Amino acid sequence: MNPLPRIDWQLIRPARPGKKHARVLDEVEPLIEAQVYDATQRVFGERELDQLRALEDRHDNATIASCEAAHAPRVEDDPDWETRIVDEFSETDTELELDEYLDLRRREFDCDRCPHASPFSLFPQDPCEISVGPLLVALDVRITTRLSEPMGPDDMIALADDLDRARGGEHIVVPGIDVADLMAKASKFLRFWARLGFGVRPEVVDSLSPIQTPDGPVGPLVTDHAPVYH
Repeated sequence: MNPLPRIDWQLIRPARPGKKHARVLDEVEPLIEAQVYDATQRVFGERELDQLRALEDRHDNATIASCEAAHAPRVEDDPDWETRIVDEFSETDTELELDEYLDLRRREFDCDRCPHASPFSLFPQDPCEISVGPLLVALDVRITTRLSEPMGPDDMIALADDLDRARGGEHIVVPGIDVADLMAKASKFLRFWARLGFGVRPEVVDSLSPIQTPDGPVGPLVTDHAPVYH
């Protein structure tokens, strides 16, 4: 049996209010895109990696993170957070002392308890993305052609409407996948993030180029830093 196609919907972060942030994005987005391409062609040195990290930091500071927009819970919001993090600390390879680790983790967003984390994501790699590849096999071409197209909020709502309609009709059975449930989760994902001003950039994972490292090619380099909806 051929493996199912892999398409991950990555969120496109909206810009923070103000022309200053829009100018930053106009500057850094093409630079990040160029560096990401370069990383698939040759091995980056430490200086180039530092430059890419700096560009990503500038991008992140000019945009709204998904956890922030969704008011995701913090670790310390859980009444049993300290016990949980102490257990986590015992299994973590870190040079921090326990008190330092607790102080660090308590204010972080808590993906384990976030109600908006997608059950069809690569959790815990990125709980704010959803993998919809099985729908390419299950649905009519009028919908499947749009699954791999970049979307702004209006496009996302339109696709969510079509998925809801398709869920009430016939579709191809995909072994091991509850297609109706995946359609429902995909529609919910699109509507929720569209309301918060996010877009979606699909990654057709099987077609992505691997990054070059001193030890050889390693996986695709996936980044959520272009484009951004102003």
